[in-house]
Amino acid sequence: MKGPLRIIIAEDSHFQREALRALFANEPAIELIGEARDGTEALALIQQRLPDVVLLDISLGSGPDGLEVAREVQQLNLGVKVILLSGQDYSEVLLRDFVHQALATNVAGFLVKSSSSAEIIDGIKSVALGHRHFSSRLTPYLLDLHDRAVAMQQQHPGLDQLTKTERHILNLLAEAKTSKEIAAELHVSHRTIENRLTVIRDKLDLRRHHHLLKFAIEHKTELLM
Repeated sequence: MKGPLRIIIAEDSHFQREALRALFANEPAIELIGEARDGTEALALIQQRLPDVVLLDISLGSGPDGLEVAREVQQLNLGVKVILLSGQDYSEVLLRDFVHQALATNVAGFLVKSSSSAEIIDGIKSVALGHRHFSSRLTPYLLDLHDRAVAMQQQHPGLDQLTKTERHILNLLAEAKTSKEIAAELHVSHRTIENRLTVIRDKLDLRRHHHLLKFAIEHKTELLM
Protein backbone atom coordinates (compact mmCIF):
# COMPACT_ATOMS: atom_id res chain seq x y z
CA MET A 1 0.00 0.00 0.00
CA LYS A 2 1.35 3.38 -1.02
CA GLY A 3 1.35 6.21 1.51
CA PRO A 4 0.18 6.12 5.14
CA LEU A 5 -2.92 4.24 6.26
CA ARG A 6 -5.91 6.59 6.35
CA ILE A 7 -7.77 6.29 9.67
CA ILE A 8 -11.05 7.59 11.09
CA ILE A 9 -11.83 7.51 14.83
CA ALA A 10 -15.43 7.22 16.07
CA GLU A 11 -15.32 7.78 19.83
CA ASP A 12 -17.66 9.75 22.11
CA SER A 13 -15.00 10.34 24.77
CA HIS A 14 -12.99 13.53 24.18
CA PHE A 15 -10.20 12.08 26.33
CA GLN A 16 -9.98 8.89 24.24
CA ARG A 17 -9.99 10.84 20.98
CA GLU A 18 -7.14 13.01 22.24
CA ALA A 19 -5.16 9.96 23.32
CA LEU A 20 -5.56 8.26 19.93
CA ARG A 21 -4.83 11.50 18.10
CA ALA A 22 -1.56 11.87 20.03
CA LEU A 23 -0.67 8.23 19.34
CA PHE A 24 -1.17 8.55 15.58
CA ALA A 25 0.67 11.88 15.44
CA ASN A 26 3.85 9.99 16.30
CA GLU A 27 3.24 7.20 13.77
CA PRO A 28 4.28 8.14 10.19
CA ALA A 29 2.59 5.04 8.76
CA ILE A 30 -0.85 6.27 9.90
CA GLU A 31 -2.75 9.40 8.90
CA LEU A 32 -5.79 10.45 10.95
CA ILE A 33 -8.24 11.89 8.40
CA GLY A 34 -11.34 12.38 10.55
CA GLU A 35 -13.01 12.07 13.94
CA ALA A 36 -16.65 11.39 14.82
CA ARG A 37 -18.40 11.70 18.18
CA ASP A 38 -21.44 9.51 17.50
CA GLY A 39 -22.70 6.80 15.18
CA THR A 40 -24.60 9.07 12.79
CA GLU A 41 -21.58 11.32 12.33
CA ALA A 42 -19.35 8.27 11.92
CA LEU A 43 -21.44 6.77 9.11
CA ALA A 44 -21.53 10.05 7.21
CA LEU A 45 -17.79 10.60 7.62
CA ILE A 46 -16.89 7.04 6.60
CA GLN A 47 -18.93 7.29 3.40
CA GLN A 48 -17.49 10.72 2.63
CA ARG A 49 -13.80 10.00 3.28
CA LEU A 50 -13.58 6.21 2.67
CA PRO A 51 -10.71 5.49 5.08
CA ASP A 52 -8.61 2.35 5.00
CA VAL A 53 -9.53 1.58 8.62
CA VAL A 54 -12.09 2.96 11.06
CA LEU A 55 -11.80 2.60 14.85
CA LEU A 56 -15.32 2.36 16.28
CA ASP A 57 -16.18 2.67 19.95
CA ILE A 58 -18.58 -0.19 20.58
CA SER A 59 -20.87 1.97 22.74
CA LEU A 60 -21.10 5.38 21.08
CA GLY A 61 -23.06 7.89 23.12
CA SER A 62 -25.94 8.64 20.75
CA GLY A 63 -27.38 7.34 17.49
CA PRO A 64 -26.32 3.89 16.26
CA ASP A 65 -23.69 2.14 18.39
CA GLY A 66 -20.40 0.77 17.08
CA LEU A 67 -21.83 -2.63 16.15
CA GLU A 68 -24.70 -1.04 14.23
CA VAL A 69 -22.31 1.23 12.36
CA ALA A 70 -20.07 -1.77 11.59
CA ARG A 71 -23.03 -3.71 10.15
CA GLU A 72 -24.03 -0.75 7.98
CA VAL A 73 -20.46 -0.34 6.69
CA GLN A 74 -20.40 -4.04 5.79
CA GLN A 75 -23.75 -3.83 3.99
CA LEU A 76 -22.64 -0.78 2.01
CA ASN A 77 -19.60 -2.77 0.84
CA LEU A 78 -17.29 0.24 1.10
CA GLY A 79 -14.07 -1.73 1.41
CA VAL A 80 -13.38 -0.12 4.80
CA LYS A 81 -11.80 -2.27 7.52
CA VAL A 82 -13.57 -1.97 10.89
CA ILE A 83 -11.88 -2.30 14.29
CA LEU A 84 -14.14 -2.15 17.34
CA LEU A 85 -12.93 -0.50 20.55
CA SER A 86 -14.17 -1.45 24.00
CA GLY A 87 -13.43 -0.38 27.56
CA GLN A 88 -12.58 -2.94 30.21
CA ASP A 89 -15.24 -1.82 32.66
CA TYR A 90 -17.75 -4.34 31.31
CA SER A 91 -18.75 -7.60 32.97
CA GLU A 92 -17.27 -10.86 31.70
CA VAL A 93 -20.68 -11.85 30.31
CA LEU A 94 -21.03 -8.57 28.38
CA LEU A 95 -17.50 -8.72 27.00
CA ARG A 96 -18.12 -12.28 25.83
CA ASP A 97 -21.31 -11.14 24.14
CA PHE A 98 -19.43 -8.28 22.45
CA VAL A 99 -16.90 -10.77 21.06
CA HIS A 100 -19.70 -12.99 19.73
CA GLN A 101 -21.40 -10.02 18.07
CA ALA A 102 -18.09 -8.78 16.64
CA LEU A 103 -17.49 -12.15 15.00
CA ALA A 104 -21.07 -12.28 13.73
CA THR A 105 -20.64 -8.79 12.25
CA ASN A 106 -17.39 -9.96 10.62
CA VAL A 107 -15.35 -6.99 11.81
CA ALA A 108 -11.63 -7.05 11.07
CA GLY A 109 -10.51 -6.42 14.64
CA PHE A 110 -11.47 -5.80 18.25
CA LEU A 111 -9.24 -3.92 20.69
CA VAL A 112 -9.73 -2.92 24.31
CA LYS A 113 -8.90 0.71 25.03
CA SER A 114 -6.28 -0.27 27.60
CA SER A 115 -4.25 -2.04 24.89
CA SER A 116 -0.68 -0.85 24.62
CA SER A 117 0.20 1.72 21.97
CA ALA A 118 2.20 -0.95 20.17
CA GLU A 119 -0.76 -3.36 20.07
CA ILE A 120 -3.09 -0.68 18.71
CA ILE A 121 -0.63 0.28 15.96
CA ASP A 122 0.18 -3.35 15.15
CA GLY A 123 -3.54 -4.20 15.11
CA ILE A 124 -4.30 -1.44 12.61
CA LYS A 125 -1.42 -2.47 10.34
CA SER A 126 -2.39 -6.14 10.54
CA VAL A 127 -6.02 -5.40 9.67
CA ALA A 128 -4.96 -3.19 6.76
CA LEU A 129 -3.03 -6.17 5.36
CA GLY A 130 -6.20 -8.27 5.39
CA HIS A 131 -5.72 -10.10 8.69
CA ARG A 132 -8.05 -10.17 11.70
CA HIS A 133 -6.73 -8.85 14.98
CA PHE A 134 -8.32 -9.29 18.40
CA SER A 135 -6.82 -7.90 21.60
CA SER A 136 -4.91 -10.36 23.75
CA ARG A 137 -7.35 -9.43 26.54
CA LEU A 138 -10.06 -11.22 24.54
CA THR A 139 -8.10 -14.44 23.98
CA PRO A 140 -10.02 -16.48 26.62
CA TYR A 141 -13.31 -15.80 24.82
CA LEU A 142 -11.84 -16.72 21.43
CA LEU A 143 -10.37 -19.95 22.84
CA ASP A 144 -13.75 -20.83 24.35
CA LEU A 145 -15.42 -20.31 20.97
CA HIS A 146 -12.72 -22.39 19.28
CA ASP A 147 -13.30 -25.28 21.73
CA ARG A 148 -17.03 -25.12 21.10
CA ALA A 149 -16.46 -25.06 17.34
CA VAL A 150 -14.24 -28.17 17.60
CA ALA A 151 -16.89 -29.96 19.67
CA MET A 152 -19.57 -29.02 17.13
CA GLN A 153 -17.35 -30.32 14.31
CA GLN A 154 -16.98 -33.66 16.09
CA GLN A 155 -20.74 -33.94 16.55
CA HIS A 156 -21.48 -32.92 12.96
CA PRO A 157 -18.61 -34.17 10.74
CA GLY A 158 -20.56 -33.08 7.66
CA LEU A 159 -19.57 -29.49 8.45
CA ASP A 160 -16.24 -30.17 6.75
CA GLN A 161 -18.12 -30.66 3.51
CA LEU A 162 -19.83 -27.25 3.61
CA THR A 163 -18.53 -24.65 1.21
CA LYS A 164 -17.87 -21.06 2.26
CA THR A 165 -21.11 -20.00 0.60
CA GLU A 166 -23.08 -22.72 2.40
CA ARG A 167 -21.70 -21.57 5.76
CA HIS A 168 -22.67 -18.02 4.85
CA ILE A 169 -26.20 -19.17 4.06
CA LEU A 170 -26.35 -20.91 7.45
CA ASN A 171 -25.29 -17.68 9.18
CA LEU A 172 -27.98 -15.72 7.33
CA LEU A 173 -30.52 -18.38 8.29
CA ALA A 174 -29.48 -17.95 11.94
CA GLU A 175 -30.36 -14.26 11.60
CA ALA A 176 -33.97 -15.34 10.99
CA LYS A 177 -33.81 -14.43 7.30
CA THR A 178 -36.13 -16.24 4.94
CA SER A 179 -34.87 -18.06 1.88
CA LYS A 180 -36.25 -15.23 -0.27
CA GLU A 181 -34.34 -12.64 1.79
CA ILE A 182 -31.16 -14.73 1.56
CA ALA A 183 -31.60 -15.02 -2.21
CA ALA A 184 -31.97 -11.25 -2.51
CA GLU A 185 -28.86 -10.62 -0.40
CA LEU A 186 -26.77 -13.09 -2.40
CA HIS A 187 -28.23 -11.96 -5.74
CA VAL A 188 -29.38 -15.43 -6.74
CA SER A 189 -32.79 -16.98 -7.36
CA HIS A 190 -35.07 -18.23 -4.60
CA ARG A 191 -34.92 -21.72 -6.15
CA THR A 192 -31.11 -21.67 -5.94
CA ILE A 193 -31.24 -20.99 -2.20
CA GLU A 194 -33.88 -23.69 -1.66
CA ASN A 195 -31.63 -26.18 -3.46
CA ARG A 196 -28.62 -25.05 -1.41
CA LEU A 197 -30.55 -25.50 1.82
CA THR A 198 -31.47 -29.04 0.79
CA VAL A 199 -27.80 -29.80 0.09
CA ILE A 200 -26.80 -28.35 3.49
CA ARG A 201 -29.42 -30.47 5.27
CA ASP A 202 -28.14 -33.58 3.53
CA LYS A 203 -24.53 -32.85 4.48
CA LEU A 204 -25.48 -32.27 8.12
CA ASP A 205 -27.91 -35.19 8.19
CA LEU A 206 -30.80 -32.95 9.23
CA ARG A 207 -34.15 -34.09 7.89
CA ARG A 208 -36.34 -30.99 7.92
CA HIS A 209 -35.96 -27.23 7.50
CA HIS A 210 -36.86 -26.50 11.13
CA HIS A 211 -34.07 -28.86 12.23
CA LEU A 212 -31.61 -26.88 10.11
CA LEU A 213 -32.94 -23.56 11.44
CA LYS A 214 -32.57 -24.77 15.04
CA PHE A 215 -29.01 -25.94 14.31
CA ALA A 216 -28.05 -22.61 12.70
CA ILE A 217 -29.42 -20.55 15.58
CA GLU A 218 -27.86 -22.72 18.31
CA HIS A 219 -24.43 -22.74 16.64
CA LYS A 220 -24.41 -19.30 15.03
CA THR A 221 -21.21 -18.08 16.67
CA GLU A 222 -19.30 -21.36 16.36
CA LEU A 223 -20.00 -21.39 12.62
CA LEU A 224 -17.93 -18.19 12.32
CA MET A 225 -14.76 -19.82 13.65
